[in-house]
Amino acid sequence: MAGKRDTKKREVFEALYATAVALFEEKGYDTVTVAEITRAAGVAKGTFFNHFPSKADILAEWYRRLIATAFETTGGENTAGTLTDAALETCRRTISLCEASPELWQAKTLLSPTTPAIQAVETQNDAIAHEAFEAQVRRAIARGELPAGTGSAAIADLMLTLFTGTVRQCVVTGQSQNILKDLEIRFRAIEQLATGNLLPSGSGKPKR
Repeated sequence: MAGKRDTKKREVFEALYATAVALFEEKGYDTVTVAEITRAAGVAKGTFFNHFPSKADILAEWYRRLIATAFETTGGENTAGTLTDAALETCRRTISLCEASPELWQAKTLLSPTTPAIQAVETQNDAIAHEAFEAQVRRAIARGELPAGTGSAAIADLMLTLFTGTVRQCVVTGQSQNILKDLEIRFRAIEQLATGNLLPSGSGKPKR
């Protein structure tokens, strides 16, 4: 019986989540009410609060799933290419997912400063991203791209800072292609920093 109850509870959770996200994208977050969500999902209004303390908690769940999806492939063990290639692919994937739901991204960003649930998910997502970036750095070390003594956590810190700032900038400005080109330069600069080679490749010594 407990198994059936848990299954039913999960089904209601998913129905409320999917219905709310669809309504947010169609009508805008601010205009959609809890009553409208529950009516469209076919459940009682009180049922909503058994699963989500507020509408904003649905945004938190949306953002949690977005980052999980973005990193499930690009942060995995089979990531190919250089460290910069892997990091850029992670950014492209995340930006693409955010740009697909601009209404939800904007609402999440506006509500984040005053919504503990969203803040908690942002902290969790930062930890997921940092772990994935650090794994990418360790694989680069194993491939010989970076020196054996490279501090993977410190490099991941820099990559995470670039990642979070770039995703926000791309979604806000809509200039993802130009921004990603600049980001590639910055990621390659991090690689040069890690290897101790701060001069651009092929620059050689300054001419007299």
